[in-house]
Amino acid sequence: MMNTIFTLSQFVHITAGALALVLFWMPAMLKKDGANHSRFGHYYFYAMYTVAVTGVALATTGLIDPLAVIKQSTASADALAAQIADRKNAYFSSISAC
Repeated sequence: MMNTIFTLSQFVHITAGALALVLFWMPAMLKKDGANHSRFGHYYFYAMYTVAVTGVALATTGLIDPLAVIKQSTASADALAAQIADRKNAYFSSISAC
């Protein structure tokens, strides 16, 4: 279940981000007080909002169920556990270094 949520969130995140990259330039090239400038500006805002929301969903999914973020097709349970332990150790050592 979590893997499905992560994969769907990742797809929406990437799609909205690519759309936002294109939409950013529309208001920048249009007349400032025009209706199209405002409309494309709103579209850009909604795309970036979607990127932010799905980014939070991706991060939360990774914190709740780290195995959902790792491709599990060929890995054994011991290898996955070692990979998660290595990630946690690297994360905590980077925090303590600050």
